[in-house]
Amino acid sequence: AWRGDVVAIRRSCATALKYASAVAYETMVLRKLCFALAVLAGADAFAGMAPLSRASRGSSWTTTPRGGAAGPMMAAAPLAMVVEVVIEEERVEAFKAALKIDVEGSREEEGCLRFDLLQDNDDPNKFVFYEVYKDQAAADFHKTTAHYAAWADFKAEGGVVSQSVIKAAAIDFV
Repeated sequence: AWRGDVVAIRRSCATALKYASAVAYETMVLRKLCFALAVLAGADAFAGMAPLSRASRGSSWTTTPRGGAAGPMMAAAPLAMVVEVVIEEERVEAFKAALKIDVEGSREEEGCLRFDLLQDNDDPNKFVFYEVYKDQAAADFHKTTAHYAAWADFKAEGGVVSQSVIKAAAIDFV
């Protein structure tokens, strides 16, 4: 009798998570509930069910066939980049114009999940880009676009005092 209930509960968890993925708190609560049910019902009943990253842009859960890889399988985390630049004071307006083109174009790319440009409150010549791409291939594609060329051309013309880049896995990304 339990087996039929477990299958129904598993389907309900997958459906609920599919629609709650836009709200991080609800998703977290549902995941905890579903995994608690898995423990109560026996983890074997939920084998192959694992959360996916936002990069999938589809359902929040996937299944793997029985006999497939053991344990849950996570999708690769999106690639995040934090770029900090300091711009020469006399080039700030040209920088903002170039980045307006890059930011707007980047946000239209299928593989770009986020692109923010921030200006430091204490140093108006310091900026931070926060970029998140579906994967490395999407980040590589970004560098081939005309809107990225606006930023690359600005750099080639001079005006960047310093630049640092941090590449990271977006492991808790909403």
